[in-house]
Order: sequence, then structure tokens, then C-alpha cells
Amino acid sequence: MNNENNRQSLVSMMILAAGIGLISGVAGELFARSYFYDRGISLPLLGEINYSDGSYRGTNLIIRDAKKVIIEQNEKTRETADTVSASIVGIFKERSVQQDSTSTPYVSLDSEAGQGIILTSDGWIMTRYKDFKDIKDLQENYFVATSGKKTYRVKSAILDPATGSYFIKLENASDLPVRSFADNGTARVGDSLLALNWDGKAAVVQVIENALGSGAERKSDNYQRRVETSYDLSRHFRNAYIFSFSGEIAGVIDEAGKVVHISSYIPVIKGIQKSGKPVKPSLGIIYINLEHIIGHPVKKGSLVKSVEKGSAAERAGIKEGYIITSINGVEFDKDNELAEFIGNRSVDEVVSLKYINNGVPGEFQVSLGSAK
Repeated sequence: MNNENNRQSLVSMMILAAGIGLISGVAGELFARSYFYDRGISLPLLGEINYSDGSYRGTNLIIRDAKKVIIEQNEKTRETADTVSASIVGIFKERSVQQDSTSTPYVSLDSEAGQGIILTSDGWIMTRYKDFKDIKDLQENYFVATSGKKTYRVKSAILDPATGSYFIKLENASDLPVRSFADNGTARVGDSLLALNWDGKAAVVQVIENALGSGAERKSDNYQRRVETSYDLSRHFRNAYIFSFSGEIAGVIDEAGKVVHISSYIPVIKGIQKSGKPVKPSLGIIYINLEHIIGHPVKKGSLVKSVEKGSAAERAGIKEGYIITSINGVEFDKDNELAEFIGNRSVDEVVSLKYINNGVPGEFQVSLGSAK
């Protein structure tokens, strides 16, 4: 009898201990997450921690189960590559093709001459491939294929000398898969991006620099944002593309393996869609962002260093030494560059420009011109 009582007491103590341990574990996890939250690390109070979106960058958070993180990152890489690969097309040169036993001509999908990215569902694509004689040669001797093996002839093509890219319109195209464009906030230093080409090669890279040119001076009409990564992309990814892990087009890789942020192409894309020409908006000044200057009495804005002759700025009356404080209510600082604001406008658009001249505020209505 005593043995039975002892056994029941032991079982009861074990159940009680397990219960206390479980409650302590849950309480400890909630306390730990609350501790991190109070220190600016926004962990969820319940559920698994998702590290893949970069929310905890720079927080000194230590990952205990690194193997699990790596496996989940690999799965996310494959998932993203599978999703975005349909937006990349191959550009093929027609030639004498092999034939099978049924005399049906075919070409290999890995024998492409170049590659492009789909911009619109009705058949606009962009490519840096230009090893053809002229537009007529492209129309008569080349075709474009999707990852689903559907082929299209070239209807027309437009060269944008500023970006070195061709914008090609495909014949009879519809319902093509399109990825959205990443904004300027994508590809920050420390972000992970996915480089991908037509052949299916992929690489996860880290952003180590994101800059709108070098030095303090900026041209209002030069909005090419360069992104430098931790990986040499020149070997396998020339003229390929780079994506965010949310599936947005983040950039175009040039012949040297350097990345140009997709926001640099948006003004040209808008101009082609609107007028059929690679026109881009222009203000026509060289300026310095005042956040790059120490000791200036005005802390924010764009200090005008020079004004281009015949430009929209000159026509409006803007002069050297003026400080542009805002356009259409948008103030300019380290996070908002005047050049990128201009790039997101349209040719002939009228904007409201506020400035300071010798301490006196003023305002102009400026009709933007077309960049040369």
C-alpha cells in the first residue's frame, strides 16, 4: 500500500514538475522577446522569428539554429528564382537549324544570343544586348522566347543612349508575366538580393554600397543609382537582372557586372510608353545636397551650383546660389535626392519649386524640359 502511495506521489510530482517547466519556458520566451522589444528589436511575441526580411539587421541578434536558417534561406532562394524567372526572356538569332526525324526545326534554349526583361504584359521588353547590325537586322533575323517556350517576332525597337539599353516591342504579345519595380528604398546596404539570368544561374548577393554618383555635386538630370554587391557578377551575370526576395525587379547588371538600380530606368520606360521615345524630364542644374556641407546656415535643401543654358531652370529664373528647399512639397535631404525626384516626373509637367535666395524665400512654377 505504501509502495502504491509512493508511486502515485512520484507520478504527481513528475507531472507537476513538467507543468512548472513548461510554464517557465513559455514565460521565459515571452520575457526574452519583451526584453528585445524594449531595446528596439521588434520580435513577435508568439511564433517563429522570420529573419529573412532583414528586419533584425544591425541588432546583434544571435541565431541559435543556424542550420535551420540556411535551409530556409535556400528554400526562399529557390522559391524566388522560380517565381521571377518567367519575367526573363531569351533573344535568339535565327540560323540554319538542326532537324529531328519528323523534320520539325528546333533550336536549343541555352543557345541564346542575349536576354531581356519583360516590362509590360503587352510585349515591351528591355535588354542590354546589342550585337546586331541595326533595327532592321533585329526585326528580320532575331526572335524572342519566354521560359514557357513561346516565341515572338520583334515589331519595333528603341535605343536609349543614356542607359545603353534597347526597348523592344514584341508582335502579338499579351498576358506576359510582369514583375513590379523596386523603389529607391530597396537595395540598401546590407540587403540580400538575387542575381538571375536566362540560363537559370542564380546567386544571393549582399549590397555593400548604394549611391547616386560619387562626390558632393549632382546633376539634376542624372538619376543613375549604382549598387555595388559582395559578389563579382561579371563572369556569369553580364546583362542579367537582380531581384528582391519579394520578387521585385531591383536592378540591371551591365557588361562589367555592375548593378544599375531599376529606378534609373523608370523615367525612360515612362517616356517610351507615353510618346514612343526615350524622353526623360529635365530641370537643368548642378547642385549640392546641403546635408553634405558642414557649417551651412541652411541644413536641408539643394544648393544650385550652376544652371544649364536654355534649361527649364533658366527659363523659370533659377540662378546659381539659390537653395531649392522643396518641389511639390517634397523636401530634399539625405533620403530624398532632387535628381531622383525629377526622374520620377514627366516631360512638360509643371512643378511647384520653393527656394531661398539670400535668406528670402520664394516660389517658381517650373515646366520641366526634356533631357538631351
